[in-house]
Amino acid sequence: MTRSKGTGTARARRALRMLSPFVPLSLFVLGANAAPTRGTAPVTTAAPSSSSARAPSPSASTSSQPKNGPEAPRAKESSIERVATEIAQSFPSAPQALLVAGPALRSDEPLSRADELLFRALSVVSGKLPAARAHREPVTLAQARALAGRSGGLLFVDVSIDKGKLRVVTDLYPPVDNAWERWKNPLPEPTGHRFVEVPIDAEIRSFLPPIMLERATVHRSRVEDDINAIGCGDFDGDGGLDLVLLSEKRAIVGHAQGKKLIVDRSVPFSRSLSRAPVPFREPLASVVIEQRGAARLWVGTTDYGGVLLDDALEKAEATTRIPIATSRGVMCATPNAQASAFDGPLVPCRDAGERGAQSDLAAPLPRFDAYAFAALVGQSGSSNGLVVAAREPGGKLRLTKGDVAVTVEGVGAEIALGDLDQDGIAELITSSEGNDDALHVQSWDGGAFRTRLRIPAPAGVRAVTVCPPEAHGAPFIAAVVGSEVWLVR
Repeated sequence: MTRSKGTGTARARRALRMLSPFVPLSLFVLGANAAPTRGTAPVTTAAPSSSSARAPSPSASTSSQPKNGPEAPRAKESSIERVATEIAQSFPSAPQALLVAGPALRSDEPLSRADELLFRALSVVSGKLPAARAHREPVTLAQARALAGRSGGLLFVDVSIDKGKLRVVTDLYPPVDNAWERWKNPLPEPTGHRFVEVPIDAEIRSFLPPIMLERATVHRSRVEDDINAIGCGDFDGDGGLDLVLLSEKRAIVGHAQGKKLIVDRSVPFSRSLSRAPVPFREPLASVVIEQRGAARLWVGTTDYGGVLLDDALEKAEATTRIPIATSRGVMCATPNAQASAFDGPLVPCRDAGERGAQSDLAAPLPRFDAYAFAALVGQSGSSNGLVVAAREPGGKLRLTKGDVAVTVEGVGAEIALGDLDQDGIAELITSSEGNDDALHVQSWDGGAFRTRLRIPAPAGVRAVTVCPPEAHGAPFIAAVVGSEVWLVR
């Protein structure tokens, strides 16, 4: 049984999609999904394709992006950094002279330089605690206790990699400087315990086997509803990924099993929202799964507006705008029914009186019907920048990374961004604008495009998103093609 879930957006016949990499907004993808379009596939001039069909190609030369342009890059924490921060916050009163040590790192995939990765993790953790030091070699708990000595405390850190997650269990042991206490209880009970789990990233992937995108295969499951948007992530908090899909009438939470999509739960839009007074001729739709604390689901369609649902799919709040995942969290796009697109900057979803200090966010284009972003981490663990994409009606895509901006012509209504092979470089996933629809996957580091994959989709791509790592630790593509859900991994 395959389960997937996350943030994503799709659009019905022309839905808005927004995509984001894997970040605490559940790493989110929010995008516009359009119904199948007909015409020739877009072309990439920067990188030759192995297929005779053409992929999206930049038509305009690279330009300098103004410093006050669409979205200022915000550094993304690496997975190890996120774990270390949470551990340090869990033990604010950790003793001085703390030893940070742990056993050999375990992994469900072949792992090279395991001791180096363990020491890197222990070093980052110790760097966030006062007067702490990391032990370089893996040790047992008894050995670590002896190394900590009489006056030093011990933070025992058990690190493992399993199903695409970095899992860390920590136990804090107090110093034992009293001889009687050491004799009576040489290994006292821990005074603190914490478990942290995050998806792996490019830094950790550099210690694991590389992901070969060109060898990806497609798992197909039939879906009965006419789907306009798709997202994926762990919405129910059970540790597995779920698919979230939007049809014209309802939001669906389910998973792919065999050749059929299993609907676990669903809720009609009419339960929470009223129909828009001026709906789009071809609705735009979006899905964002927010996973800070309890999971929350933002869904939106220009037929009804946007709504925040709790884990029981009950309405928490509503907005007339459409929620979108951005590097700043969930923000909202303002519909323009006459243009069948969104106008102006992205704005906080709450009313002006409730927004606080949150400011508007400019998109790469003043008018767009699809939006995506990817916050990248390099193999060194440092931030590798932020890639943002927006598509204007007609097929022109604006792609930015820092001060670099390119325009790509002939892009279909479905776009997504993410680091699919976890090498610190973004992959752009697009549909075609012509008669021969297809999923195109290209890598873009701010320079030339490199074609990685092209999958023909004659039934038409209706929605696409990038899902967080799951089996074997690799992110993957979830797409709606005709009446099927495709999982490309």
